[in-house]
Amino acid sequence: MFTINSNPDWQTLCSSLEGFFQNVMYGVLYAYTPEVFPAPIRGTGTGIASLLNRIAGLAAPVVAATIGSKHPTGPIIAAGVMYFIAFVAMCFLPIETRGKQSL
Repeated sequence: MFTINSNPDWQTLCSSLEGFFQNVMYGVLYAYTPEVFPAPIRGTGTGIASLLNRIAGLAAPVVAATIGSKHPTGPIIAAGVMYFIAFVAMCFLPIETRGKQSL
């Protein structure tokens, strides 16, 4: 959606929505992830999830530099596709923590 209009107000709205959903992602990473792992391996599971987040964060500038020079909208579209894939994967997680004791 960010790439379909060059109006600054539209781009500000899209950037704000992206920031909001990125904060939701961090909430999932640091609140939901520890709940789905048993206590003895909770730190390891959360650490691996955080590691994957950091690797993706390091790869993002490389993708932007590589693809962005050939297709300026490519990195934004790639990010949108990855967010959608993460959303679909989250919908299929088998563990529901609502109403359950964590320990």
